[in-house]
Amino acid sequence: MSTYTITANTTSHSTSVSPVQYTVSLSRTGGQGSKGDSVTGASINDSGELEIVITDSAGVSTTVNAGSIYGNAGGFNLVDLGDTEMPSPADQEAVIYDGATSKFVTRKSTTNDLSDIDNTNKVEGSFLVWSDADSNYKSTRRIDNQSTIISGGSF
Repeated sequence: MSTYTITANTTSHSTSVSPVQYTVSLSRTGGQGSKGDSVTGASINDSGELEIVITDSAGVSTTVNAGSIYGNAGGFNLVDLGDTEMPSPADQEAVIYDGATSKFVTRKSTTNDLSDIDNTNKVEGSFLVWSDADSNYKSTRRIDNQSTIISGGSF
């Protein structure tokens, strides 16, 4: 099972997915045939490819690469997991958890997603100004603070 971690604070959002660990167990049914070859091992390498070790009757082992378990060729993608709803993921979208659907979904983040931003007065030309009184940023077109210093440039 995959492990999801969502971290959110006042300055950033991050999501991480821990890889799933797989094991392969092989057993033979029926006779060995005339060659006497046996599957003696199987593993997934660092590139996500399944490697099978075949040992012949003389004890010589050969490693066969059976291909990738990841990607669109029958592998695993985030959109294929049961607890995700991502019909058309797009550039610049973040993965967030939606408590209403109990699923991870994609969406572009905006200042509306941040708990310490008050967008009440957001209009054309607005900017964010910190308010100690309210402990959040307020959307405004005015600076009403004597301690604010603006230097240089054209206004």
